[in-house]
Amino acid sequence: MIFRHPQKADYVLSYRSILSEAQKERVIAFIQEIQPKITVFVAVMQKRNIQPPGPFLGISKDYAFPHFPHRSTNVTLQTPSKRSEWHPKFYKRNASRKNMLMGQWLDFVRDNRVQEGDICLLFPAEGGKRYTYTVYLLCASATHSIGRAGFQIVCPCPGRSSAKMASEVHIMEEPTNGIIYLNPKRR
Repeated sequence: MIFRHPQKADYVLSYRSILSEAQKERVIAFIQEIQPKITVFVAVMQKRNIQPPGPFLGISKDYAFPHFPHRSTNVTLQTPSKRSEWHPKFYKRNASRKNMLMGQWLDFVRDNRVQEGDICLLFPAEGGKRYTYTVYLLCASATHSIGRAGFQIVCPCPGRSSAKMASEVHIMEEPTNGIIYLNPKRR
């Protein structure tokens, strides 16, 4: 189905990120557990996101516009407990409409031992400082350790999986032609 104006998406999937059905269920269950008031940005970590020389996290233009600065500047990533912070540069290239987190993004990746396949969820922090984002990681496998660097990592995802929950979740994928696609697949 194609919708031009969705009411509210529960999450926006980053460009080139693909979630399997199991990953969708984990993301949906986790979002419903933490109940953020703002749409969550979701990215599956790939090599370009985690390996030097210059790893970065691309932020979809549709998510960046309402939730990130309109110019290049440093932002703050924080753990849910607010005990750890990182200050990557949010780089905005207006000509190509590319938006990405760079610089201390590498520190975040190293400090939290982020691996390929992990799922990163971030959204503006509630009641926090301007351009501060709360970040969660869903581990690709249960072999990751829990609680690295005081960071809340979910391994495995909380066991709340129900057909009713998933049917209430709205998923927005980054449009490629100006049309917003709302994923009609609901379980």
